[in-house]
Amino acid sequence: MTATALPDPPLRADGIGLRPLDWRDIDPLVEACNDPVIAEYIPVPSPYTKDDARAYAAITARGFESGDNLQFAVVDEDGRLLGSCGLNHASEGRQTIEIGYWVAPWARRRGVATAAVRLLAGWALGALGFERVELYAAVDNVASRRVAVKAGFTEEGYLRARERTRGGQRRDMLVYSLLADEVPVRA
Repeated sequence: MTATALPDPPLRADGIGLRPLDWRDIDPLVEACNDPVIAEYIPVPSPYTKDDARAYAAITARGFESGDNLQFAVVDEDGRLLGSCGLNHASEGRQTIEIGYWVAPWARRRGVATAAVRLLAGWALGALGFERVELYAAVDNVASRRVAVKAGFTEEGYLRARERTRGGQRRDMLVYSLLADEVPVRA
């Protein structure tokens, strides 16, 4: 997947928008990434500082330039950061890409992650031409598992000791998938 070949992503649906991270997101990014729930499941520095947020914004900008790592800010109607949703680990030979997400504490339980995952997965399976989107969730991350199901993904399997936690322990994960012919057509 190259940046020059990227079609414009869908920017809005279901009360949320997707856009690249920018300077407006630095302070809310710091606040969100210092949340213990995010730190439990996403490998962010702890404590998370403004320098970390600026570095992450720069990394995401490079990901858009190369087309290899497309991390979007998930925002509300006013442009306030609600979370992040992204595509990475593309295997063009297998027509597969991975989706990941997190939601800030102030935006949870409002369907933000589900809306963002549906929007971005639909784009990957439509405009980007992938045939399969994979989603990984820690077995104990019930909220993330619920998002996968609500977004239309099918649970496929249990992956023993797939990831390492911040404390160095191995964590079991579940793998979910969404196939191109499973994406609902929007009017």
